[in-house]
Amino acid sequence: MAEPKWTPGPWEIKPTLDGDAMILGTNGDKSEYVGTVTLRQIACPFPALEEWIKEKRMANARLIAAAPDLYEACEAALEHLLYLRRMVRGPRVSGKTIELLEAALRKARGEDA
Repeated sequence: MAEPKWTPGPWEIKPTLDGDAMILGTNGDKSEYVGTVTLRQIACPFPALEEWIKEKRMANARLIAAAPDLYEACEAALEHLLYLRRMVRGPRVSGKTIELLEAALRKARGEDA
């Protein structure tokens, strides 16, 4: 399997001076920029809507920051399920779960274009 090309995890969310959220990956002793999620809503006349949008964008930032951990968990789960399938010598191990994990890992690696 090819080595992933993205910034190694873990990733963390750091606030920016303008009120957005920056996602940083750690690479040894230094931080490496991954991306920025815009949390601000420009000229929104409805405070409740503005807060809802900000909460939704922050939830997206948390999901993005969890990406390296989720990839690693998917790899481990797939490896375990494939091992179980070999040990029981049959289709009793969920093929659908294996397909979902393989598809998610391919997508993360950019192999599903």
